[in-house]
Amino acid sequence: MDTKLIRYSVIFKAIAFLLIAAASCFMLATLVRMIDPMDEIKYLENLNVEHYTDTRQYRWDRDRLWLAIGIVLQYNGEQNIRDGNAVSQEDIDAEISDIFDFRTGDMYQALYNEGHYEITQNMLWEKFQKDYKYVIDPANIKIVLIRRQLAEFRDAVYELEHTREIYYYIKTDQTLLYNKAYTSITDNELSLHQTIYANDRETVVSQGAFVFSEQYLNERNTAFLSAKQEVTRALIKIGAGLIVFLLSLAYLIYAAGKRAVSPEGVRHVFADRLYNEFTAAALFGAGLAVFGCIY
Repeated sequence: MDTKLIRYSVIFKAIAFLLIAAASCFMLATLVRMIDPMDEIKYLENLNVEHYTDTRQYRWDRDRLWLAIGIVLQYNGEQNIRDGNAVSQEDIDAEISDIFDFRTGDMYQALYNEGHYEITQNMLWEKFQKDYKYVIDPANIKIVLIRRQLAEFRDAVYELEHTREIYYYIKTDQTLLYNKAYTSITDNELSLHQTIYANDRETVVSQGAFVFSEQYLNERNTAFLSAKQEVTRALIKIGAGLIVFLLSLAYLIYAAGKRAVSPEGVRHVFADRLYNEFTAAALFGAGLAVFGCIY
């Protein structure tokens, strides 16, 4: 083999290595950019869906509003909260337990400074009852919980009233909240537990319901279609990168056993000194990465 062929062999192997490195970086970068749109469409089978609203933002808004309605239903109005009816003995006990857990370190240090080196849980509890007697008084705890519940209730009502993309209806013993005169599919006024619309865009709760506006759903669907296009393009790019990766790998496997013979004897180039196992491990790792990001 003459010097020119030797030079070409080295160049081809170097190009193959560069292509493998470039294809690996390209596929990795594409996978990273694919994370957000994949989260929007949820599953690859949704690439065949032309109209879909269950996007990441839709799920976030739905859960956020569902939680707000649940708080309104649970507390049953501001007056019910002020009367203390929404506070149970379990709530008081849980609050005291949280305070005890939070102050355990301080009490442990105080007992240690007093000369107690074998501190038990009973000793901590006795000191807690003594030092925090006023704080853990059930009447004071109840006041704290009432204030907290009022804040949660008002935040939930504010959330509903300032979300323009929904229509909602909530009815409890002391509360009636709605922002649209609802009618059911039978054109009768909405009553308890009735369905507002007969489709999958409505969320029904125990004593009310909310439904997203058509404008909001169209916006979410547009976001879904855009994400679907991004995922499709990303898969095509990954496929192209994988083809380049495999072709370059196949050439290196083929050329690794070739020896460029020069007048000085057998001549080893850098590519010949690398084991195929390294490249195979890299290929296996890339395959696992693709599988993990897609599924």
